[in-house]
Amino acid sequence: MTALRSKNKFIKFFIIPFIFTIFPSVIASIDREIAEFCLKAEDFSGCVEQMSEKTPSQSNNSDLKTVNKNKKNKSDLFNKASSTYLIENNYLSAINYLDDLIRSNSKDSDAFFIRGIIKFLEMQDYQNALLDIQKSIELDAQDSAKYMSLGYVKYIYFEEHEAGLEDLNKALSLDPENSLAYLFRGKVNSYISDKYVEKSDYKKVAQYLNASISDYSKSLEHYTDDFNPYFKRLYPFGYLNQIYGSRGRQYYNLGIFYKSVKEIKNRDLSKSSLNASLSDFDEMINIAPTIADVENLNNPTKMLEKDFVKVSAATWKGDTYSHLKKWGSACRNWKKAYKTWNKSDYDVISTYKSLEDGFIMYETNCL
Repeated sequence: MTALRSKNKFIKFFIIPFIFTIFPSVIASIDREIAEFCLKAEDFSGCVEQMSEKTPSQSNNSDLKTVNKNKKNKSDLFNKASSTYLIENNYLSAINYLDDLIRSNSKDSDAFFIRGIIKFLEMQDYQNALLDIQKSIELDAQDSAKYMSLGYVKYIYFEEHEAGLEDLNKALSLDPENSLAYLFRGKVNSYISDKYVEKSDYKKVAQYLNASISDYSKSLEHYTDDFNPYFKRLYPFGYLNQIYGSRGRQYYNLGIFYKSVKEIKNRDLSKSSLNASLSDFDEMINIAPTIADVENLNNPTKMLEKDFVKVSAATWKGDTYSHLKKWGSACRNWKKAYKTWNKSDYDVISTYKSLEDGFIMYETNCL
């Protein structure tokens, strides 16, 4: 009993004041007695939420058991959903577990978030994915990954580039080292630059291309293989190829604009940008997955239906060398890409305009 009284005294006189001092904005509205009571629970926030509907005098040990049981049920269902999806590749059963979890606790932000990710990755149910991720942010507005995912869905599937950019900016304000958010923001800036091409505002084009390149460089700076396991379904080999390929293409585009557009023409900047693109395409080739790697995927994503990383990098190198007027190097790279690709995959190539254009350039200039 003495030890128990000492523990309670320690909680009352040391822990409670500490919490109110360090986290005033988080629990400013929490009754002091509720906070003291909920420190005995396994789930402090869940306890506070449940106890807020009662007066402290109405709280008892059965309430603690309920809070702890709810936490255990959440953990069990969430773990089942995760393992079923990530290990067993069964996204429908994972969705069912998350549905059960949300029915038992409609304020579980993570359940909405993961359900939203699965909906857009596996089910192409983009509208409901958007709603789920928005709901998860409504319940928890301090998670960088959630804003990043919302921005991704908006710009990829709804072409809401400016709105997606706002969400990605928010994600990076919450976590300035969020590598994937930089990658996605780089892509959005690239899309926005295309709009200014249509308006012939080439100074803006250069501005957004440089912003895009900066974002890809930041993504590379903060890159880690230990990223969100759900997004590993999108990038099963990591996304270094995405960074190098995307940044290389923007260097290439910038080099072309500096070479040919009167308003921003600059021979030195053009040459340095084109050479920078070659370096990125070389890195892309060095770390590309093999055809066997792709074929051995249990659940390949749409972005990796075929292994065209090396083919696309070689094609883009050919394009770059042609603008540097190094036609021997251009033809060697175009030829390498041309011979590597299986003719039966022509329909896939035609989906990617830059690859098809590269092969036409090879046939026109090198054969």
